[in-house]
Amino acid sequence: MEQRAVPRERILMPVTYLVNEEPEKGYMTDLSEKGCRLTVYRKNPLVQGTILELILASSRFSEPLQVKSRVAWIHEFLPPMEQARGVEINYELGIEFVWLAEGDRRSIQRIMKEIRPLKDSGD
Repeated sequence: MEQRAVPRERILMPVTYLVNEEPEKGYMTDLSEKGCRLTVYRKNPLVQGTILELILASSRFSEPLQVKSRVAWIHEFLPPMEQARGVEINYELGIEFVWLAEGDRRSIQRIMKEIRPLKDSGD
């Protein structure tokens, strides 16, 4: 079993991220206090080390969280149905939070505490 220094929880949350101040959409598929995993669809890959601004908007937050982040790793994949079409490519991105306001950090901790009992109960 994988042991992590910081616990990570599975989540599915739509996110907006800014690359060079241009908004793009993706999905967060897991979350920790130090970062997250995103699935994004792009024609051009991002480069490891790219700085992003993540905007996390959810009913769980009183207002959207804005998190300065860095692309730590990239994994490219194409679902079988799309491989022959030459459309946007799916990428999984490992995202490291570079700067997170203390109030935003507490919001993320609260969400992780809400998710954990759901996961443990099998829901």
